[in-house]
Amino acid sequence: MEPADASALRYRGEARRKLGQLKEAIEDFDAALAIEPKCAMALAGRGAAKRALARHEDALADFNAALALQPRSASVLLGRGLAMQGLGKYGEALANLRVAIELEPRSTQALQLRGELLRKLGGHNEAILEFDAALAVDPRCAAALAGRGAAKRALGRYVEAIADYDAALKLEPHNVAAIGGRGAAKLECGRSAEALADFDFALRLAPQDAFAKWGRCTARRKEGETPPMTISLQGFLKAELNTKYSERRQLEFTVADRETYWSISGDFFLYWCKKEHRWKGSRASDLPEIQGGRNCGFIGSPLGPDILSAEFKKGWYEWDGTTWVMRQDAGVVSFGPLADTEARAVKKAAVPKPIQEPDKAK
Repeated sequence: MEPADASALRYRGEARRKLGQLKEAIEDFDAALAIEPKCAMALAGRGAAKRALARHEDALADFNAALALQPRSASVLLGRGLAMQGLGKYGEALANLRVAIELEPRSTQALQLRGELLRKLGGHNEAILEFDAALAVDPRCAAALAGRGAAKRALGRYVEAIADYDAALKLEPHNVAAIGGRGAAKLECGRSAEALADFDFALRLAPQDAFAKWGRCTARRKEGETPPMTISLQGFLKAELNTKYSERRQLEFTVADRETYWSISGDFFLYWCKKEHRWKGSRASDLPEIQGGRNCGFIGSPLGPDILSAEFKKGWYEWDGTTWVMRQDAGVVSFGPLADTEARAVKKAAVPKPIQEPDKAK
């Protein structure tokens, strides 16, 4: 073969990659590299195909080799950032994207991906700025609209989040993640019937989507279609908190118009702390003060509104008397519907009697 054939193979590999013919694309890139081993674009193309196959380590090796040849390529830096994201190396991915954006400030994909990584790291306000920048370049970037919606939802800006999801879905009507995100935002601002419709639609498109399954279960529960739930907590140093909690929906038990969860003993309960945008656990005798607006507690969840979400399985916080300490393994170990006998007991339950207590944690 003549060296010119390497370019033809690379172009065909790129075309196949874009068509989703990933294994065939890799074969073409391999053949091109056998002829021209220092072809940075063939290495990057092969890396992109491997990343699409979730072969993130192999993809990273290809992007590293490509960058050794072209260290100032914004597109290769972006590809390496995506591979690092797949490996969970978010900090390193952000560093790559920072350089890529310096080289190509109007790269919609780099700005959108940087926003997504910042959002996943909890930097929701910073993420919104990146999504705004991406949308300033391309107002029709559905991924940036959906990402900005997710960041706003995490900040409790539900109406704005729904507007962003609506805009994203006008562009990509079958985007399952955006449909599920919109359903969650509707759920969190009390529009459970509309949320249920979104989750049902998402599951018609992707029957195994775990987030949509969670959302449909939660929306049905909010609509009264399911019995009250129980959850079990583990991992806290205060041993009596490591127990089963039963949901109570009756008005006298609600906090901020939300259900609460009560320990078997009736001594402790979990409530939605609207001010902090997290669930907290406190003593039963604190209920009147908490209903009046106080935010005391011994334990606190990660940020987020629904205690049955998978995000609540680990990483809760516990007050040690001086400060809040993150317990890496503390959280929700199981949840499910109450048995009939438990549900009847919850229905008849009275407001727990006050108990003697030390000073409360704030």
